[in-house]
Amino acid sequence: LRAGGAGGRRGRRRRDEVGRPAGVRRPSPQNGWVEIYDGVKFETRFDDRRAPDAPAAHALLGWCRAFLEQGFTTADEASGNLSCRLDEGVLITPTHVSFEALGVEDLVQVLELEPTPGPVHVRGTREPSSEVRMHAAIYAACPDVQAVFHGHAGKIVRRAAEGAFPCTAEVRPYGTDALAEDAAALALDEPFFVLRDHGFVAVGRTMEEAGARAVAAWKQVAR
Repeated sequence: LRAGGAGGRRGRRRRDEVGRPAGVRRPSPQNGWVEIYDGVKFETRFDDRRAPDAPAAHALLGWCRAFLEQGFTTADEASGNLSCRLDEGVLITPTHVSFEALGVEDLVQVLELEPTPGPVHVRGTREPSSEVRMHAAIYAACPDVQAVFHGHAGKIVRRAAEGAFPCTAEVRPYGTDALAEDAAALALDEPFFVLRDHGFVAVGRTMEEAGARAVAAWKQVAR
């Protein structure tokens, strides 16, 4: 898996469920302020249209369900993205599919990321998460990391602003090179951190380790 930055073709702009222009932030009753999804910022090349046959798929799906049960996301939101390293590339959740509706057949194997503005090469039936370049940048920078879990829990983001968690210095738009670079730099030293005004990232040598770090942070802010 060769990691590049984000960029290239943008998805079509849309309006959210109450008619606000996409590309801005809106309040979420569960998770505070969230950035509205505005489409992926890259071209997806489907090298293989078959769903990936990866033994890790069921475990990754299980953690997506856990995120839903823990309250990191809600049934009607496509909030957050989870991935794990494979022998060939990375297995990642697709873009804009709620964790409640997600099945193992929806997961995407990322085979190669060409440098910006080049395409993302995948095996699967769906486009990969809009944050795929951030995941790839972390894996490239941290060879021991085997799982990257990203969520948009507003309580954690707000507590990071108060100094409770390590946090990136700048606010970056989702899916950009700048966000990926900031995340990879912080992941070198911090297994759990927050992307300013965006969401959290938990990394681990296993999915269980990454998930446990996310759950521990959630319990910390719930106290």
